[in-house]
Amino acid sequence: MPTDAAKTPRAIVWGAGLFAGLVFLVSWWQWWTFQYGTFDLAFYVQALWLALRGKWTVSLLNVPLMGNHAEPIVFLITPLFAIFPHPMTFVAVQTLAFATMPFTAWRIARRLEIARPAAICLALATVLTPATLSIGIYEFHPEALAAPLLLLLIEARLAERYGRFWLWFVAVLSVKENMALLLVAFCAVWAVLDAQRGRAWVLRWNLAPLVVAAAWLLIFGKVISPALNAGNVDYLQLYGHLGKSGGDIVAKFFTEPGRALKALHVALTQGNLLPALLVPFLLLPLLRPRWLLIAAPLLAQHLLSWRS
Repeated sequence: MPTDAAKTPRAIVWGAGLFAGLVFLVSWWQWWTFQYGTFDLAFYVQALWLALRGKWTVSLLNVPLMGNHAEPIVFLITPLFAIFPHPMTFVAVQTLAFATMPFTAWRIARRLEIARPAAICLALATVLTPATLSIGIYEFHPEALAAPLLLLLIEARLAERYGRFWLWFVAVLSVKENMALLLVAFCAVWAVLDAQRGRAWVLRWNLAPLVVAAAWLLIFGKVISPALNAGNVDYLQLYGHLGKSGGDIVAKFFTEPGRALKALHVALTQGNLLPALLVPFLLLPLLRPRWLLIAAPLLAQHLLSWRS
């Protein structure tokens, strides 16, 4: 099996460097020319600027940072922001994080004993796919960091490095609360696939992380969000067409399944989420349904909302 020390091809180094430079320049130009159309970047800039001064409520949404979403990973940018208090500091961090993906993907491909030419192409695909480019130039969003962190998580799991696995697992959890849904599905799918490895392995690598992810989601939903949000930001309205409350929505999945099916039909026929994710890879992800099962909670979250 190839080692982690396999020399990184120049094509990957140049590809990652060109991606980072281009994305950062385009992002800076959009910011400089007032082309950013939302307040997402402004929210995080104000949140950390206030945090450095001992204040927590962000006036843009009238909630603390953790009252909007569970994104504690943003606080890791605080020391850098204290030195470079500029909005593009956030974009730079996001861009550099994305630029690590070809390197991680290369190491994963070599560990899987994929031939060198194919491994290079797969590594470069992580930054050439339209989804990556679109996210890279679309302001700053903590959940964008999930992509490079998930690759690191997968690499640690393949290498059976338990400490690193937990490091990246917790990092992914800290990106946004809905990453817990993804990780629960990830652990559940692999618990089934790893059944032949024995009970101890499944408990250590799958069930224990699953419980941690589920517990974090429960703590945020039942404790942190109600305490810090106080109804100022209501994301449940995205699913108002499915029911009046969370419990009502779940109940109507069984009593009135037509509502959910109609929402899915609209999303699949009028939206572009699935084609944008699958077509650039020639629908090849369909050959590994396990990854679609893992992604299913997040896909459902988006496809069932009223957004197209």
